[in-house]
Amino acid sequence: MHKAENVPRTLAKHELPQLVLWLKSKFPKSLPVYHLIKNALREDWAWPGMDVMVDTFPRPAICICRTSPFKGKLVNVPMLNGHYIFVYANNQPSFLNLLRKNFDKLANWSETATFIDVDEDLGQILLDHNQQFARVTFGDNFGTGGNCFYFDLALWTDRRDTFPIPNHFRVGHLSVEHLDQIVANCAAGDAKAKKAFFTQLLTKGFPTAAIFDTNHAQSSAPVVYCMYMPQGSISAVYLHPDYREQGLFKMVTAELINTLYNIGEVSVWMESVNVNFPTQLEDLHSLGGRDYERHRKCWIQYVPKISKKVIPEKTLPQKAQIGESPVPEDDTLSDMESDEEDFYAERGSSKKYGHSISERQRQAAKSHWY
Repeated sequence: MHKAENVPRTLAKHELPQLVLWLKSKFPKSLPVYHLIKNALREDWAWPGMDVMVDTFPRPAICICRTSPFKGKLVNVPMLNGHYIFVYANNQPSFLNLLRKNFDKLANWSETATFIDVDEDLGQILLDHNQQFARVTFGDNFGTGGNCFYFDLALWTDRRDTFPIPNHFRVGHLSVEHLDQIVANCAAGDAKAKKAFFTQLLTKGFPTAAIFDTNHAQSSAPVVYCMYMPQGSISAVYLHPDYREQGLFKMVTAELINTLYNIGEVSVWMESVNVNFPTQLEDLHSLGGRDYERHRKCWIQYVPKISKKVIPEKTLPQKAQIGESPVPEDDTLSDMESDEEDFYAERGSSKKYGHSISERQRQAAKSHWY
């Protein structure tokens, strides 16, 4: 019996293989964290600056993966919004207890921190919990039925010959040549962070799939593509609006899954699949995907509040870049908050607290699917 520790501890690399085996048995709750740690054991797919924390070892009730903080200085390669926190928790009480006792140690709260691909029940706890460090925003899929699709590649059957690609299309992969297009098509994240993030994916061999229209003047630019993420999901999906309703989403998804199968991956998943797109759901089912209706993912973002009071340095995680983290004492906007206000204003949103999404983001989201 392993007694839970009062404070989560960071694991060493040699401890990760044993943890991977434990997390594999906790499907589907452990999906993102399991894949992140499994990929961390590969030299090429290990995410720079990521650490792994557990409440106990080797059978944790809680496991957290954190990527490096980001203040515009690329010390390590950031995720799309910088400081990402991935959480596995076997139940809500365990997670709530962790937040109550160790919330200040989970992140560098002087920076924007995003809990990503978190189970929706845990997301609600995060929304309700301690907001003294930050104001909170949450993902567009929160509470709207974004389901998780899972592909067991041991059961994968190559079905690409059942929906042949028209002659004027060419199947291929993404490269750094397409970096500017990928960054421009991605609605989320800081521009510098996005460029660094996608450069890491494209140069370290993370699988991608793309389809090109050879009849188009810009034949070197893909009209649809998708990418394999460090957390084991298919994401960064883009479909040009002029090419909807031609079955290209299904084709490019099948191409990427087949690539993963051929290199020995045993599973892959797709996050936040919107149930309001029945054709998309039909395509994923036809490819062998399983829809977990009660297993939904969301993201929760904490945006720092800055004022004259400073959170003591000892409350910040050891590996974080230590900086001033004041607690708010009035409604005056800091420089950082003003920047955030400008960010939302530029995107047509006036909501300061809670959920907000601009028309530009809505259109970008639509172009991702059909």
